[in-house]
Parts: sequence; C-alpha cells; structure tokens
Amino acid sequence: MTTKEKKKKSKTIVLKPASKDIYYEYVCPKCGCNHWINHKEACTKNFKIVCDCDITIRPKRIVDTKIVYAKSKKSSSPAPVEPLENDETPIDDKIEDIAELSSDEKEADINLDNHVLSEASKILVGYGYEDNEADDLIRKAFELEKQNNISILVKAALKGIGVDND
Repeated sequence: MTTKEKKKKSKTIVLKPASKDIYYEYVCPKCGCNHWINHKEACTKNFKIVCDCDITIRPKRIVDTKIVYAKSKKSSSPAPVEPLENDETPIDDKIEDIAELSSDEKEADINLDNHVLSEASKILVGYGYEDNEADDLIRKAFELEKQNNISILVKAALKGIGVDND
C-alpha cells in the first residue's frame, strides 16, 4: 500500500444537535455569588434559588428558547446581475463549461460514500441479512438512486428485494 492509499480524505458532515443542554447563570445581588440552573428549572413556574447569604432569588421564568442556525454560504438563488452599460457580452468560460455538463455526467461523479454504505448495511443486517448481502443490496440501490442518503438507499434496497435488476 502506498502512502496515498493509506491517507483517505475524510468527509465533513454538518449536523444539527440531537438535544440541547442549556444553563443560565444568576448572580445574587447581595453577595455576588453565582448560581447556575438548567433550562428545565428556568422553565419551572415559581422556581426559587436560595443563596448562602439567605436571600431567595426567583428567576424570571423562561418559556422557550429558539436555536437559529447560521445561513449557508451558498445562496439558493443566483445573485442578481447588473446589466452592462455597453454592448459587450460577458465572457466566462467556467459558466459555459458548467452549463454544458449533462445530468448524466454530474451523476457519474457521485461515488458511494463508505460511511453511508456501512450505516445502511448495518440497518439491513438488523433485518437478518448477512454483511455481504447487505452491502450488495445497498450498492445496487445506489446504482439506481445515485444518492448518498442512508434512508433512501435502505428504502430502495428493501423495495428492490425480489426484483431482478440485471
């Protein structure tokens, strides 16, 4: 094995959190002591904090929090183009090259991700398939779907059971 084969480029996956764990800090106005409460406590009606200096603090109740995700750098719609003041036509080889690619050529560039294959196969193994059978079913489903989406590939594999695609 060469060093190039050993070094595989890892893919970055952007995920949203599965759960949240939020804490709020309250400072006693008398002694300056810090008190931390979790989100559930902050949402509890009439929740109270008793400080070491015998002051009772009643935090203002929080009803809910909203998580706002950063916007993607890629815009979904193209940026508006200002018209040229003169009659020259813009020359941009890159745009022309992209426009000339057919959808078949774009799909040919997609390869089955090893992580997707592994996770999708694990699901099929849970249904009783052997490892090699599950891998084959996912690969066949990928040939039909051309997507690195675990759920789509598993559905396509299960849908294709008993159908001869050869």
